[in-house]
Amino acid sequence: MKVVIFDVDDTLYDQIVPFEEALQVSLPHASQELKKELKSLYIRFRYYSDKVFHLTEEGTLSLEEMRVYRIQEALKDFGISITNKEAEDFQQAYRDNQGKLVMKPEMTRLMNELLALDIDLGILTNGPTEHQKAKLEQLGIASLISSETIFISGEVGLAKPSREIFKHIETKLGKRSEQFIYIGDSYENDVVGAKSSDWQCIWLNKYEKDIREEVIQPDIELVDYTQIRQVLLEMIK
Repeated sequence: MKVVIFDVDDTLYDQIVPFEEALQVSLPHASQELKKELKSLYIRFRYYSDKVFHLTEEGTLSLEEMRVYRIQEALKDFGISITNKEAEDFQQAYRDNQGKLVMKPEMTRLMNELLALDIDLGILTNGPTEHQKAKLEQLGIASLISSETIFISGEVGLAKPSREIFKHIETKLGKRSEQFIYIGDSYENDVVGAKSSDWQCIWLNKYEKDIREEVIQPDIELVDYTQIRQVLLEMIK
């Protein structure tokens, strides 16, 4: 029997929505100037966040420093400089808007259908424990997925894309690698991590990253949610 494990950020919900709202509230000048570049700015924001995430896990960079760094560096790529205080105000607005998260309806329907088929479901997400748990609560995950199959890097002490966290899940659930299907949006964290661990992987390439030259490839690449139900059910069969 297959086990389907989901990423959270930008997989179960669109993370660009609270990002845009936070930008409008805390940095209206930047928001207006970059209105047509929002998607590109968000991609850079995610790039800088992923670039130093391992330092926060190691404890050599605080979360507060990382959050200031990622928005400052992303904006700098577009010729905009902001102070530390402005970056902190952005982070506060970003966090406030993450308290209004709504799960993608396609994912809610998919999870309910999988549960009706007696498919085991789980979560694997990078991030601080309480921060990620708050998101999961806001998304209503508790009614769909058992806390026993929710794995948060801050709680486990391991993070994607390390092979160890995927193997940790296999051990905890008593399943073999070939039984797992992972669904996520990050090539570096989700695709590389899952495929390096011999899991199948559906990649939600929402920002159309070009990986044609990469050695590691997902089993399925989608640019939106329209076909996710169909391809996942085919993989399960």
